[in-house]
Amino acid sequence: MARDLGYADGMKFSKGLLSALMIACFAAGAAPATGCKKDQSATGETAQNAMGLYAEGFNVLIADPQNLIEEYFKEIPEEGPNETEKHKLFPRQNFARRKIDDAKKSFAAAKSGAPASLAKLPPMADATIASIEKVYAAFDAAQKYYDAENYKDDKFAKGKEIHAQMLASAKEFKAALHALSDELSAIEDAQSESELKKFNESSARYWFRFGNNRAKKLLAVVHKDLSDTYVKDLEAALAEFAPVKDGVVKFVTANGAGLQAGVKNVYENYRERVESLFATATKVKRAAADLVNGDGKNNKAGLERVLNSELEAATRDYNQLVSTANTLYDLEGNGVLK
Repeated sequence: MARDLGYADGMKFSKGLLSALMIACFAAGAAPATGCKKDQSATGETAQNAMGLYAEGFNVLIADPQNLIEEYFKEIPEEGPNETEKHKLFPRQNFARRKIDDAKKSFAAAKSGAPASLAKLPPMADATIASIEKVYAAFDAAQKYYDAENYKDDKFAKGKEIHAQMLASAKEFKAALHALSDELSAIEDAQSESELKKFNESSARYWFRFGNNRAKKLLAVVHKDLSDTYVKDLEAALAEFAPVKDGVVKFVTANGAGLQAGVKNVYENYRERVESLFATATKVKRAAADLVNGDGKNNKAGLERVLNSELEAATRDYNQLVSTANTLYDLEGNGVLK
């Protein structure tokens, strides 16, 4: 039983540490020199800086811009506008326009400073932007069309034309976003493992990196297809994540008093996000077991709804964890978290 619940489309990426040194080098347009020499590897500081900017752009796109698709198909079914109903779309394009422009700026900045090892990302980012622009254009046309009730004059002719454009554009955007997500994920994994080696377990800079790294591995198992081994695979993943959760809790409990007030509050929030993800993933396992084991056979649809709801909650928990970690990265970049 395959599932497509927006995992690749909706999973946030960590911004990473934006080095003040590297930003200064990019801003000045400095040629490689002592102190500003670029590491061309995919795990070096230059690539991490670029990945932070790619992550910012990606995270922007999966919010208001992607919500254009959700808003549209929530109101208008995939088979097309219902000529017996009055459709009305919220003018969500007003929120999406600025965010799309923000993503463009992030991707442009990422490309300008990225090493050759990230050469696959620019065309993928360009394709994602081009496709979301098509989604925006289709949604904008549809919202104005239904708001003006022009379907009364053309018997939905334009509405059907716009619908075909939205179907094609949404499919194109989803494919582009998946491709970009997969490439970002592979690079992020390599960078994450490399970064972890720089810190020890007594460091505040270690635990949120370690938590992010292992939380992503847990979520990958959570969003596997439902199979005969799914529950056991998830049980094993939860067993592996449990000491990570316990380690974050222990660190914050033991060291919270020694952290600056702002850092302490964010780290406590991060701890809560880690615990919440573990709890939700456990609920996913429970719901999957009910469905796989045949409990409540007469209510299979209801069990599937419960499982889908918990899967979506797991993605939300993970995204909140990443957002909190990104705040810690910002504090680190500003010299507050050491």
